Amino acid sequence: MADKVHTWLASQGIRAIGCLVASGLILGGGRSDAVQVVFQLTGPNSLHANAMINALSAPMVAQDPGGTSLNTTYSGTITVNVDNVMNPTSIAFVSASAAAANSGSWLPEIGGGTVGDPNVGGDANPGTAAPANYGFYYTTDFGFGPLKFYLASRDTVLTMDTVTAGAKTITGGQFDPFGINIEGASGTYDANLSDPGYFGSDTVTASEPILGTRHRPNCTDSGGTVNRCTAMGSYSVAGNLATLTVPIDFLFGGGTPEINFTGTFTATYSLGVPGDYNGNGTVDAADYVLWRNGGPLQNEVDTPGTVNAADYAAWVARFGNTSGAGSGLSSAAVPEPAVACLALLSVVGLSAIRRR
Repeated sequence: MADKVHTWLASQGIRAIGCLVASGLILGGGRSDAVQVVFQLTGPNSLHANAMINALSAPMVAQDPGGTSLNTTYSGTITVNVDNVMNPTSIAFVSASAAAANSGSWLPEIGGGTVGDPNVGGDANPGTAAPANYGFYYTTDFGFGPLKFYLASRDTVLTMDTVTAGAKTITGGQFDPFGINIEGASGTYDANLSDPGYFGSDTVTASEPILGTRHRPNCTDSGGTVNRCTAMGSYSVAGNLATLTVPIDFLFGGGTPEINFTGTFTATYSLGVPGDYNGNGTVDAADYVLWRNGGPLQNEVDTPGTVNAADYAAWVARFGNTSGAGSGLSSAAVPEPAVACLALLSVVGLSAIRRR
């Protein structure tokens, strides 16, 4: 009988060693991973646009008296990497898809209108106003016929990243937005030029793609060096909602016209169900398996980005919670592997003492 007991204890000793190995995760410092978060643009997110004809150093004006054509809203997403979802110390912008809404119907028509008689000043026909994000207008007379220039931007989508600038340090919930790369991912500028004397012998109509090469980094001047932003970006968490704000001040330049966009993007991210580590909407056994395997974990309660014993305790306390249960605690019974390990270690340890 004694031999059988010793054999059983030996087998439990092997299991105890497994518990000790697992305790490196359960009781140790854990592992830290960057967390990728997709924020949704919320609120007005309006950007104002000012256009300049570089060749003339002349500003363009709104196509309507109220200036509606110079402002529009954006919707979409901003994707970032943070070192801690709840209280990050760094943020790297990965990408964005911010699509501009149409602020109204503006000239010229899609494609730039129709070419008129190149020998008659002002004869280029801008066509019929069509839906556009922004609309600008410039007119003057140099003595050899009027210059009439209509410009409309359509289907504009912006993206952003910090590949060149590098991750931004967050201090006290704030970061410097200087140098964030903002580009035109897609869209077109439609323009008509009507002047046979100043811009050449022919009237010009054009539809030009909005490309990433016509840009300056965020908050920079035309030379791409001077920081023009007076406000800081911010990252904050209230309840289960993270909010990101990014001041916007960048140029699409390098041609005619040069357009300066200013405003602020505000985006939010729902932190989900605390303890739901795989993000399926329920705190269940699958979340324990993910935690046991070292993550990465979503919806952490203790220290997002770090897999540790507190994450296990948070899972136990919330087992069975769903998206409707909030962050409260659950009384559902769940496995207690850490407690089992400790109990097994105690049994084996006491047996070793008695055998001496």
